[in-house]
Amino acid sequence: SIIIYSLVMMAFLIKMRIPRNRKIIYFILGILGTIFVNMIRIFSLSVYALKVTTDPEAWEEFHSVAGEIMFLPWLFIFLLIVTAVETKRLKKLESEKTSKNNL
Repeated sequence: SIIIYSLVMMAFLIKMRIPRNRKIIYFILGILGTIFVNMIRIFSLSVYALKVTTDPEAWEEFHSVAGEIMFLPWLFIFLLIVTAVETKRLKKLESEKTSKNNL
C-alpha cells in the first residue's frame, strides 16, 4: 500500500501548485498515515485469526478485502484534506494580493 500511496500522491502533488516544502510535508504525513493504517490492518488480521477463525482460506479472503477497506478510505480522506487545506491557503493568498492591489 505504500507503493500505491507513493504513486498516487506523486501524481497528485505534481499536478497541484504547491510549494515544494509543503509537498514534502504532505508526502511524509501521508506515509506516516499509511504506516498507521497498515498497523491497524495487521492488528485486525491477527485478531481475526485468533478470535474469528483459523481457517486459512477464510483468513486469506479477509486479508484481501481488509487492505482495500482500510487503505482506500484513508487515501481518499487524506487527498480531500490536502485539497481543502491548499484551496483555503490559495484563496487567502489571493485575497491578500487583491487587498494589497486595492491600496
